[in-house]
Amino acid sequence: MQPNKSSIFVGLILTYLILSGCAKPVQLASLEADNAAKKFCSAKEFGVLYIYRPHHFGDTILNTVLYLDDQGVGRLKPDTFIKLPLEEGTHYVRTLLEEANGDIYEKSVKTNHRLEVKKEEIYYLEIENRAYWTQHGFLIHQKSDKVAQKEILKLKLVEQEEFGYIAPKLLAD
Repeated sequence: MQPNKSSIFVGLILTYLILSGCAKPVQLASLEADNAAKKFCSAKEFGVLYIYRPHHFGDTILNTVLYLDDQGVGRLKPDTFIKLPLEEGTHYVRTLLEEANGDIYEKSVKTNHRLEVKKEEIYYLEIENRAYWTQHGFLIHQKSDKVAQKEILKLKLVEQEEFGYIAPKLLAD
């Protein structure tokens, strides 16, 4: 007996739902820190970068691993954001996909966004998941203040983490 298309579709949906619940948890910030970050204040001595990942239809629940100038700074899951102080100058934001076991998915599409930072300025980058049958990765879009702030108000702040540098083989495209 051949399975019909609807049973295959239901099976794929169930598999997605089961696997999507397996992501490594990210550490959310306190409510006070979340509220303070949503005031969108600049700082005199450095620039401020908000990186956010709203949930989009078809988004994977797996984490986005964030690197700033090749140093790990945090992980985002859908509906979260991070706020980072940046020194004036050129910075590179990179993202990779983290598997459920915490390893970097080496076949994920590498993203790289160059950002020229000035003191007292606020920058907003949206992370968009791009999951296809053959490849997974993220796109980075710089957004306007008004658009980004409206989105970020709906999201939860994650704690900044510090972890190792990106392995050189993961940077190669």
